[in-house]
Amino acid sequence: MSQQHVQCTWLTWLVLAKPVHVYAREPQTPNGRHYGRETQSKQDTSVAGGQASQCPPGLAFVSDVSPDPSSRVNEPPSRIPKIIHQTGRSRCVSAKFHEVMRAWMDRFPGWAYRFHDDAAMESLLARRWHAFPLLHAV
Repeated sequence: MSQQHVQCTWLTWLVLAKPVHVYAREPQTPNGRHYGRETQSKQDTSVAGGQASQCPPGLAFVSDVSPDPSSRVNEPPSRIPKIIHQTGRSRCVSAKFHEVMRAWMDRFPGWAYRFHDDAAMESLLARRWHAFPLLHAV
């Protein structure tokens, strides 16, 4: 059994054994709608604030994207946040993955998009389950 499989198995066990709210609660507007953490408009995820220069040639940088709040004016209030979560090893992704990611964003306009790389997942586990990083030694 690979180390990655063991890690995923333990994460699944932790989530199922003790249900907790894994992601930070998204702020709501007074009418109860979720708008995500930022209020920036949808942007091209291949370049974000100079971060793309950190990626090797042929790879695109993925950033988190939030919809423009004005795009949700006519939507009924929702207590369930409209957020697409994807994970990957790094924020530098292949062209094919970038196409798939854009397809999700295009399919669900007005939804927030959050990309979680390995560093973000390790940070989450360190905050929520302090013993989990010790399992790497197993």
